[in-house]
Amino acid sequence: MTLRLRLALLSLAAAFVVFALPHTVHAATSPVTGKLATITFSGRTTAPLHRQHVRVSVSKPSTRSASYHFPVAKKGSFDFDKPHGNIWLQGALNFRRGHKTVKLKNLLVGFSSHRTYLNVTLGHRRVRIATLIRRHEKVTDKNGTRTYKGIRVRLTHAFASYLRRHARIRVPAGSVGGHMTLILNTPGTGTNGSITVAPGFQAALSTAGITPLAILPASLAPDGTLTTPLASATVSPDGTSAKVDMQGGLELKGSNVDAQLQNPELIVGGTDQGFYAQVNGVRVKIADLDLTGEAQSTLADGNTQLSGIALKLNAAVAPLLNTLFGTTGFNPGDLIGQVSAEIPTAPTT
Repeated sequence: MTLRLRLALLSLAAAFVVFALPHTVHAATSPVTGKLATITFSGRTTAPLHRQHVRVSVSKPSTRSASYHFPVAKKGSFDFDKPHGNIWLQGALNFRRGHKTVKLKNLLVGFSSHRTYLNVTLGHRRVRIATLIRRHEKVTDKNGTRTYKGIRVRLTHAFASYLRRHARIRVPAGSVGGHMTLILNTPGTGTNGSITVAPGFQAALSTAGITPLAILPASLAPDGTLTTPLASATVSPDGTSAKVDMQGGLELKGSNVDAQLQNPELIVGGTDQGFYAQVNGVRVKIADLDLTGEAQSTLADGNTQLSGIALKLNAAVAPLLNTLFGTTGFNPGDLIGQVSAEIPTAPTT
């Protein structure tokens, strides 16, 4: 067997196993799956607003108590390790004086390696209304959420100038005028995909002598169920097609196998229908889909649940597996298992 053929066989065999072994994985960059941002203005900001008879309100779905609460939209991605990324907030914040109203909408909390800021749409342009100071923040992980508490809000001169020109409202700029608390769902606690592996297929893998090693923070469920957070997922309006991109990876070790597998992908409908994975940078079709038992349902939160999609071993992969492992145990059409996925609704902006 030539080295090139052996490498090809190794890649295909390793790719085939990625979805057959249960684990939960997330990559460094994860989709934002929602939660809440709270902004509280200090007396340094509220006192001059009160003296000018300025009314501050919110637009739904934001709410107000002593602070202003903005649900986090299911939109964009975020790196929880750095942290780095964009957090979109739903609703709007309104400043009104007399007959003049300034509406802050499309609120965006931007994390970068250099600075963190709050960006909004004012009129027809984007304006950075505050710099967010994170030197004294407290970060906690609990019950599937990450909380950034004690972020100081320093209003920008650009925002102060805009309020003065458009509504004759004066606010202090350049100094801390409040604080923010940001709560985010951590990877794996939002929408996800899973598979229940067929017992016969698990036995075939064991016979082949492959040992899976999860790429942290992945885990192997003892009941044979794989769960992995989604990078992105969509369903067509008529429900006839879907595309599900999963996160993470898995390292496979055996006497002749050592490979890392990444970015599983499920495509329902169209000429590309099937289950795929990236193996050493090469996209490989691992399984065909049997949609006989496929079902769709709408969950209480509006998300779409796909279930009952059977994965069957691709005809081109089966003989390569047999050649690589010196067995006849893999056959085209062998049932790998059944896959399901929870697909989020379109985000609200």
